[in-house]
Amino acid sequence: MKNDFSNVEYRDKVFSVLNGWGEVKRIDDRDVYCIRIDFENRQSIWIDVNGYTSKADVNPSVFWDEVVIVPPPKPKRKVEKIIEKWLNFYFTDDNRKTYSHSYETKEKADEMCDKKTRLGEACHVIHKYTVEE
Repeated sequence: MKNDFSNVEYRDKVFSVLNGWGEVKRIDDRDVYCIRIDFENRQSIWIDVNGYTSKADVNPSVFWDEVVIVPPPKPKRKVEKIIEKWLNFYFTDDNRKTYSHSYETKEKADEMCDKKTRLGEACHVIHKYTVEE
């Protein structure tokens, strides 16, 4: 991103992403950070002719016009989900194995089953899967 404040003049209006609108109050060509800006929030900063406040800045923070930042949507994260159930299995009329219902606990599965026709004990099933949310 390239800004050019080399032709800035006293009282020019500029915009800071941190402080909002400000006004050029001093220009001193003897220093790298030669432009002083006073802001409506009573903050004051010095910038170089490219809009940087420090050598450590990755991007300039002062511009000729208001900068509108549109935040991206929240990224989707992969989340592991686990479903644990207890199942009662029975034979169907055509002799195929099937389950009737799923239950949260073994005790509930035992309580709700027809013990005469159930195939063995209730079966514990764990299903792990990943979704984006």
